[in-house]
Amino acid sequence: MNSKINWPVFTVLVVYPVLILLGIALYIAFYGVCTKELWLAVIAYYVSNISVGVGLHRLWSHGAYKVNRVVEIILIFTSAFSLQGPVLAWVSDHKFHHAYPDTDKDPHTPVKYQNPLKGFFWAHLGWMIFGESTTKHIDKGTISTLGKDKMLVWQLKNYWQLALFTQVVPTALLGFAFFNAPIQAMLAGFLFCGLGRALQQQMTFSVNSICHFWGKRRYADDSSVDVWWLALLLLGENWHNYHHAFGKDYRNGHKWYHLDVHKWIIWCMSKIGLARDLHVTPEVRVAAVQREYEQKMLERGKQQTTEAKDFAWCTLNAVSQKLVSLEKMYEDALQSTSASLGTGKLQSTFSNLVLSMKNRISQDFNYRAHTVSQEQPSISSALDCVAKINMIGELLQKSIGAVKGCDVKVIHQSVMDALKAGKRAMNILDSVFFRSLDVLRRAETALESMRKSDFTEIMDGTKKLQKCLLKLKKKCAVA
Repeated sequence: MNSKINWPVFTVLVVYPVLILLGIALYIAFYGVCTKELWLAVIAYYVSNISVGVGLHRLWSHGAYKVNRVVEIILIFTSAFSLQGPVLAWVSDHKFHHAYPDTDKDPHTPVKYQNPLKGFFWAHLGWMIFGESTTKHIDKGTISTLGKDKMLVWQLKNYWQLALFTQVVPTALLGFAFFNAPIQAMLAGFLFCGLGRALQQQMTFSVNSICHFWGKRRYADDSSVDVWWLALLLLGENWHNYHHAFGKDYRNGHKWYHLDVHKWIIWCMSKIGLARDLHVTPEVRVAAVQREYEQKMLERGKQQTTEAKDFAWCTLNAVSQKLVSLEKMYEDALQSTSASLGTGKLQSTFSNLVLSMKNRISQDFNYRAHTVSQEQPSISSALDCVAKINMIGELLQKSIGAVKGCDVKVIHQSVMDALKAGKRAMNILDSVFFRSLDVLRRAETALESMRKSDFTEIMDGTKKLQKCLLKLKKKCAVA
């Protein structure tokens, strides 16, 4: 991650909200707090939210509908209040996000880093704090389309003055609507509207982070997802996977039960002559794209499942070979120990240990073997090898204890070293072995769901399989 900080952005997105919180703490100390202040925050939150979703996003970035000049001017001012940059810069970034999703050209792709936490931070905030100023790199496509709008060009040139004006004047006026005391009204308006605006900033950023991590995919084959539980906070921007597939659609939530307030605001404006040319994707097209996506996921799931099974079987065979060499090492150590014990009481004790543990361990591993598919014979032979090695390892440890208890120093250091090294290797191999079995079971479950053509089960099954396979590969790297 670039270590150079974009200080103006850092000040607006981090320092300014912190100062707002400190100011609110002092305000509460002097005036206390009631529902009036909370209403100021809520109003500011949703005004900012609507200006971003209805204006910056669906109107200017995607041209999903058109508005008259009065509505456009209002949205230009309220979008400046949201402190998310000039319209032209916002649109330019967003166009690259849609044109090149999850690539180096995507300004806030969450897959920029292999580490999920780094990717999440980059998508949420890092791309702005550690990136270059977007106002210097507005793409030619945005300039050729929206650059002809004199109001948008004026906003770009006077953005910081306009942003400062909207932070102070409208918020103070709103404060007077709730409080009679002039100083309290201005402070309450500025501080609590600032709080609502800052919270809404984070929710807009969550579209780039949360809505690319946790949710459902049905249409677009990229990292975007639909996150239903963010609907009340994002008012419709949370239906992000649908939006990535049909960006020009004025609706993000196209189903009747999808909460999409921005959609209804645009629709209502169209009914009173404030908006026109609403773009709607035909349901036939939506259904076709969904079927295409599901078929693609089915084929990919089959391929991933086959690759996972192949990797698991190769791992099992490799483990089996390692276990054979470990088995020989343990048997050599066992013979050395047994020979050193000679005859008499110690030999008898050792023999009894062999019989008792052999029965117990063989029962345990026979049960495990019974639960494993017999697709390849290496499974059962490897299980037998694991059982034998575990048995011999426990025998050696107990025999050493018995010998030491009788003060007979006959265990050679080489035997001790072999035991320690073997047990360490055995712990790793045992873990790898059963991780491989888990991958095979997950693969069989995934294949079964594919045979049923249950898309939800297919996605869940392949997701669990990939997580299990990742754990196996990490174990193999250690081994």
